[in-house]
Amino acid sequence: MSRAGAHNKENSRSLLLFHGTDYTAATNILKSGFIVKENRTHWLGNGIYFFIDKSLATWWTTRPSSKFGCKITKPAILECVFDYTLENVLDLRNFDDYIFCMEQFEKFCNALYRPYCALEEIGFDKLRCTFFDWLLDVKKYDAIIGTFCSAQQPYLAPQRDKASDFKHLNLEYTEVQVCIPCDRQYRLRDKRCYRIGRDHLAAAYKE
Repeated sequence: MSRAGAHNKENSRSLLLFHGTDYTAATNILKSGFIVKENRTHWLGNGIYFFIDKSLATWWTTRPSSKFGCKITKPAILECVFDYTLENVLDLRNFDDYIFCMEQFEKFCNALYRPYCALEEIGFDKLRCTFFDWLLDVKKYDAIIGTFCSAQQPYLAPQRDKASDFKHLNLEYTEVQVCIPCDRQYRLRDKRCYRIGRDHLAAAYKE
């Protein structure tokens, strides 16, 4: 599969992204940029994580855990635009990119792990994170766009309980997250933050 392409308007794209965090952290990000907290089990590798759905970014700020970021006392959303070209992003919503990722994962496991140990011994969360860290480094992607589909996601619980018959339609909500390596954050523009629950933007804290 070829991922080559000319850098032109036809393969240029922009995404509006949302990052849920604490308001103090958001204003610090606007001033100094993101600082990534390294973790061995990040879903798409180590990087800056965004939702493409503002509602999910808002939900994230209600999580009681500080495992993947700062402790949130004043929920806020940091909004920005991500400019990219198709050949520099692995988009797992795209069938060809999904197949490419599968092929790379098999090569990665066969070369680095299977000759020495069983994959179960490593733990699939750690294996997944290590794989995507490797892929981001080798392929020099500006981002990985990943999808996650689970009817058990906690943000669906209230609606799921009220509409129990909906499951028979076999329609699943697909969550999309974007992981951008810290050294690619220069591709983010028009950053601004606002407190959740306020209708107006914090004009004093625009990029």
